[in-house]
Amino acid sequence: MERALSWSWLPSKGRASARAEQHTEHRLRMRLTAQVLRPDGGVTLSPGDLLSRASADTNRVGAFAGTVASTVAATVVLLGSVLLLLHISVGLAAIVVLGTACLLIAQNRLS
Repeated sequence: MERALSWSWLPSKGRASARAEQHTEHRLRMRLTAQVLRPDGGVTLSPGDLLSRASADTNRVGAFAGTVASTVAATVVLLGSVLLLLHISVGLAAIVVLGTACLLIAQNRLS
């Protein structure tokens, strides 16, 4: 069962992250295009400057959306694993939860 959880998480994490990034970037680019193509003229920047800013900003926002999707996927897998461990052994689940919390705290302090 643990292998099934482990192997099912990896591909779905990548897909969820990439999908969130691409959809967020696309939505932002479409909103920007609609703003620029408004009949009353949407912006005052030069086309090159606008393209440069739009590309950099949408990439950053898309990367953030991908990070959020990865975090949510990891949290769901962690909760599913804990629930499965609780079903098997309460003590083992407690050790895993405390160990995970300690590792996250140590990683946060070291970085």
